[in-house]
Amino acid sequence: MKIETAILLIPPLEVQAFTAPLRERLNPASFPLFPAHITLMYPFIPYKDHRLADRTLREHCLHIPPFDVTLDHYDRFPSVLFIAPRDPKPIQNLYHCISKAFPDHIAYGGEYGDELHPHLTLAVLDPDTEPEHIELPPIPAMTFTVDRLYFYAGIAETDREGPVPFIPLSVFPLGG
Repeated sequence: MKIETAILLIPPLEVQAFTAPLRERLNPASFPLFPAHITLMYPFIPYKDHRLADRTLREHCLHIPPFDVTLDHYDRFPSVLFIAPRDPKPIQNLYHCISKAFPDHIAYGGEYGDELHPHLTLAVLDPDTEPEHIELPPIPAMTFTVDRLYFYAGIAETDREGPVPFIPLSVFPLGG
């Protein structure tokens, strides 16, 4: 059993309420594992090193000011349907600040390049699924302040013997 870690942005209740029915319908296997989120770093550091990473993250977050994000449109990678931010730059800047402290840990292990493409996943789909065959409600512009990061840990999906949710290990306020 391998415990993995991640650094996440967890949007507020309004975003959770809008996305929960979509995530439950479109991705029922992963829906109970964690709240709707935007991933900054996954996979992150080995779980055994989480206390050291915790201190480093806490120190770095003191120097990063809070910022606003607006999620306002659906988008898609070949096999992922998601809600995207209007302006990804503030989240990418946050990612770059954190990645300087952890240069060996880039988003998704570098599988999709070394730049972060911020998104809130709704579903992992068959790449041949046509987006117009998925019924989606109109999306309201949802603006919220990112004022903290969440450090989560959980059992890797390939090792899981049933749904075991990822859990928060730490919360790091931005800007002290």
